Amino acid sequence: MSSPHFRTPRRRLPAGLIPRVIVLLVLASIGAIVGTVLADAAKAPDRVKGEGKDYGLPEAAVTMKLRPDGSVDVVETINFDFNGPFSGAFRDIPMRQGDRIDEIVVCEPPAVDASATSVAPTLPDVSHFDAQTAKLVLEQYYQAYPQLRPDAKKTAERCPEGFEAYAPGGATTLGSLDTSGKFGTEVLANPRGDDERIPRVQRVVWHYSAVNEQRSFAIAYRATGWLRQTEDGKLAFEAKPWGSEWKSALGNLYANVRLPEAAKLTPADVEGVVSARGAATTTITEYEAKDAAGATTVATGTSGLTSGERVDLTVVLPVEGSAINASALPKTPRTSDEILDDARAELADNKRATNKLERLTSPSPAWWVLGGALIGLVLGAICCALAWKRTLREDPWPADVPGILSDPPGALSPAYAASLVEQLDHVSPNALVATVFDLVRRDFFKTTPAQGDKRGAKVDIALAKGDRSRVAELEPHEKHALDLVDAIIGEKFVAMGTFKNKLKKNLTLSRKVGRIEKNFYESVATFIKKQQWYERPGSAWLRWPSVLGWLLVVLAIVLVAWQGLAWRLDSDPRVAGIGGAVLLTFAISLVVVIVMFVTARKVVTRFSGASRVEAAKWTAYRDFLDSYGDMADEETASIELWERHLVYAIAFGCADDILRAVRPQGVSEDMSTSASSLGAMNMGTFHGFSSGLAARAPEPSSSSGGGSSSFGGGGGGGGGGGGGGGGGGAW
Repeated sequence: MSSPHFRTPRRRLPAGLIPRVIVLLVLASIGAIVGTVLADAAKAPDRVKGEGKDYGLPEAAVTMKLRPDGSVDVVETINFDFNGPFSGAFRDIPMRQGDRIDEIVVCEPPAVDASATSVAPTLPDVSHFDAQTAKLVLEQYYQAYPQLRPDAKKTAERCPEGFEAYAPGGATTLGSLDTSGKFGTEVLANPRGDDERIPRVQRVVWHYSAVNEQRSFAIAYRATGWLRQTEDGKLAFEAKPWGSEWKSALGNLYANVRLPEAAKLTPADVEGVVSARGAATTTITEYEAKDAAGATTVATGTSGLTSGERVDLTVVLPVEGSAINASALPKTPRTSDEILDDARAELADNKRATNKLERLTSPSPAWWVLGGALIGLVLGAICCALAWKRTLREDPWPADVPGILSDPPGALSPAYAASLVEQLDHVSPNALVATVFDLVRRDFFKTTPAQGDKRGAKVDIALAKGDRSRVAELEPHEKHALDLVDAIIGEKFVAMGTFKNKLKKNLTLSRKVGRIEKNFYESVATFIKKQQWYERPGSAWLRWPSVLGWLLVVLAIVLVAWQGLAWRLDSDPRVAGIGGAVLLTFAISLVVVIVMFVTARKVVTRFSGASRVEAAKWTAYRDFLDSYGDMADEETASIELWERHLVYAIAFGCADDILRAVRPQGVSEDMSTSASSLGAMNMGTFHGFSSGLAARAPEPSSSSGGGSSSFGGGGGGGGGGGGGGGGGGAW
């Protein structure tokens, strides 16, 4: 006979296997659900949230027109979607060494106001005021009508058609309040500490009043240093139409680069590359003819930009025919081929990230998460199977031990026998009850019939002190069990069914019983440890996968929660987030399988060589008692033999079957009033005694050896060359 854990063919599954499998599947399902939720929430936020308000960026358009002197006229039109009251916004434009930003103006389409007059009041007459008062009056007038300032016409020329210029002189502190329609600028040195690539930032702050509406703002300026001459004598225009410092996602970005009107270049002369840092979709179109404005234009489009994602635009063109004075331009040590190769490499990364995101989101990230969970379950099961086969499997059943033994194979106490069979290093749940009934069987207590304490109850058994001449022969745990019952019954007969009420009503007695019970558990645990019946072999098949699983759990959480790490790994946060969610469910499933396997006591504990034969014999006897409870005969054995079986059945946890199905010879079903031994016991007596001990008041530290009562229950940025980029926001 071969039985991995000394189980007869009647017990094909280890105890507790089915509940563990159910728990395992439930935990794996929960992990998959959590992973799906995390995968859905892993993408960067679409909107920037504040105190009771938020804003988003539906779209933006950037026009960059190259001048003959090499400078660039830039117009950024940004559409804000405000939810709640807002009064200010800002734009930070990074400047490399040698870059310059000037001729700045903020513009906005004029507000539609039916009550407003179409003709502005005439300029107030300030001739009779002193100079200071006159200046103040005129300033108030120009604040109300900034388009009438003397220099407003020149400034307004930089605004897109249909936009009006804001008045300069506004506050530049973020979060500040100022008059609507004003803007201010300042240059910030070392905005990122010691980052030599971005030594300065041009900050533009403008003020307005908006509540639950969409507003379009245009920031126009001239940039110098974005167009440079390459090592091989060509012109390279490197710009970031959208920077990585924006905290909000952007729905769509439209950008175009216009050459000077006098340029005489064909589309074949111009090479352009546009890419996003991440999984945004980018396109580029080179017009074959001049556009309506008479300028050759390179147009680009980008959609699905997350926060922290930037767009890089590179255009390389020859000097001849460009109508640009190259002699005044700064030079770069790179050749045009090197610049284009770097741009194409960025584009290839962008396309790979886009393809990854499309695969992860089609049809749904939930399928990837579920697949990760299933792979974790399978891999964990394989690791457990290998650990079982190579290290943890119990030795085969001893050939000289039969599968069933009808008598106890030795004089081992019921408490010890149950611990041995179940491979416990502490007391078994029913060990105390079995020990007490064994003392009754051996006449250390006298028994007599007693009426149950409830109307219609079956006859109970009362206990009183019996023969104590052989107390010295008892094991330490048996002496504790003897003292425990003595403390309850005193010097007279006490029915077992009354133990519960007696302990509930007497707190002092209840605590005394609790202390004795604790001593009982400790004495059994001490004996078991001395016997060295078991060994706990380790297995690398479980140890290293579990360590790897926990490390993957930590890594997955970081990938999902820390978007900055995704950018450091050159990965879009959406890709990293979904990948992290899949990795998380995989790792959790792997760890759960291993933990469920390891916490199964009979998996990680096996019998030592010296105890294997003895454990097999007691297991064979336990299986006999299981079968004995299924006999269902009217009368099966003598009272003496039946009582002996009963005390071990209590310890092994199969007493209910025996008490329900069989009874000893000579004892009627209704219990003879002359019976005075365990042969007269029924299920009511057994459970009444057990619940009576469970009702005691617990001690604060009543657990021992694993058992208590036996019977109770701003985004990243950086990277890439070129001017522009940066970010902005609103308040």
